[in-house]
Amino acid sequence: MERTVQETVGLFKLTTGEEIVSEYIEGEETFTLTSPRLVIPRRSADGKGVDVGLAPWFFAAPDDSFVMSRTVFLAWTDNVEKGLRDGYLQNVSGLQIAQNLAGLKL
Repeated sequence: MERTVQETVGLFKLTTGEEIVSEYIEGEETFTLTSPRLVIPRRSADGKGVDVGLAPWFFAAPDDSFVMSRTVFLAWTDNVEKGLRDGYLQNVSGLQIAQNLAGLKL
């Protein structure tokens, strides 16, 4: 069965506490992350809640693909909330997706 981009976007919690959303390929002892983005909670525009922002995870890297040992992850899931997944795909592709991160609440 062929995997779609939607099925290969995951959310990762690192041992450092960072949360990363990224396309990935799962290996025996590693994950290869492509275009990882740091998940950044921020105050919502109305000041009453929390939204999510995304930023490149490794600014100075010459590449956008990283092979990482499973030992650096506390947890991971491919069950990524639709608003976060769409925001990530828009962020890395530059394509406008109908739904944005503004409605995502934590």
